[in-house]
Amino acid sequence: MNRLVKALLMGVCLSFSAEILYKGEPVNVEVSNRDFSVFVFPEKVEKVVTTEGLARAKAKGNEVLVSVVDYQGAALWVKLKDGKTYLFYLIPSEKPPEQFKVIDVRKKEKKIPEIEKKTPHEELIAQLIKSTILGKVPIGYEENIKVYAIDTPKLLIVTEGYYDGYFYRVWKAKIINKTDEIVRIREDMKFFERIIRKEWGRPYALAITTEYLKPDDEYALMIAVVRKEDIAGDIRITEHDEIIKDFLLKGK
Repeated sequence: MNRLVKALLMGVCLSFSAEILYKGEPVNVEVSNRDFSVFVFPEKVEKVVTTEGLARAKAKGNEVLVSVVDYQGAALWVKLKDGKTYLFYLIPSEKPPEQFKVIDVRKKEKKIPEIEKKTPHEELIAQLIKSTILGKVPIGYEENIKVYAIDTPKLLIVTEGYYDGYFYRVWKAKIINKTDEIVRIREDMKFFERIIRKEWGRPYALAITTEYLKPDDEYALMIAVVRKEDIAGDIRITEHDEIIKDFLLKGK
């Protein structure tokens, strides 16, 4: 029974001495030419291939044990159960054996949510608004927290964040009456459209849950659906004070 197989059967008790950030391109890794090295992957390993005659490798669970048998180095190709592949160029050295933790930092390809692919445009917009009013993340969308305040003479608009799809982004904000009077917040919708266009992008739809906002009302909810290709850039976030923090905590 060779040394590599014995090591697999006995288990490996090495501490992580290095991390490899894998970005989707081959990585040069210095490995010991005196003993086996261990590569630990985020998922179970399905297949391992090395340069023939220059290295030996065995997979066990999410680990790969490698022994380089040639001073010229070798290539190591690994495929995981989830389909992801990794390629390393192993460079032998006099260093002691190490255990390498492989961290996959490749950007995930964003998929188009089924709701965007199969739902007619007007129905889609209505569903996005309805889900947001009910406090539900639209199916296939991703929630992002982004808190800041837009201050106007009569109203304080406090954003809580947005739901991110592939083509659309749904913003949600609370509107607070700062005055001692009843404010008709739907009186000038173009005012809100201008704010949204400036802060979030051109609105495809805008919904406000009430028409009149009394001084003692807690807040009104504003929902805006924007198309992501119309967003010029990331919004500027201003620091929010303790009053806004307290308001958000009470609204949860």
